[in-house]
Amino acid sequence: MTTRLAPRGAVALLAVLVCAALWAAVPAVAADPADCDGVWVVVDAAEVAGAVSVSCVTGEVDSGLDALAAAGHTATFVPGIAGMVCTIDEVPDPCNRAPADAYWSYWHATDGDEEWTYARVGAGTRAPAPGDVEGWRFGDGRAPPQPLPPAVAEAAAATARPAASTSNAARTSGPGGAALGIGLLVGVGALTGWERRRRQAGGP
Repeated sequence: MTTRLAPRGAVALLAVLVCAALWAAVPAVAADPADCDGVWVVVDAAEVAGAVSVSCVTGEVDSGLDALAAAGHTATFVPGIAGMVCTIDEVPDPCNRAPADAYWSYWHATDGDEEWTYARVGAGTRAPAPGDVEGWRFGDGRAPPQPLPPAVAEAAAATARPAASTSNAARTSGPGGAALGIGLLVGVGALTGWERRRRQAGGP
């Protein structure tokens, strides 16, 4: 025996589905970045590209270069100078064969430090520990990255955006979710109009 869903029940069901779809499409805000229990990575390209990136890398990292990559940055190296970073995220473009005039200087700080320390070893040989702050700045090498270590967490919190990674248990919206919501809304509207016309025609 086939059971038909009454028009009014179908409308209600579709309305519930619409609400569920729209709720799923709303991105959840990531956890407070000030709670970072890993290594902070600051990439300061403000002088040449007008951008500063602050990221928290969780989990074990073997070197400063590993931390830089884990933070989502890509690096290339000066030809003929092993381990000398020339570009980060394609800045400068093209590689200027640093350190000709400006280059990516490498800095670090440990938990509790109030200032940056210019690294005396390459990023490929330094192993940052949890709580450390790794810093990169493109320039003449005299000025450290900004912000200073004590303000890194605050800067990250101020610029935090809704998470886009399922690893943070965030809900993300995409074309599929938007299309589902629109389709369900259209369905509700069609059924509602059909029921209104049926009532006007004196239907049961």
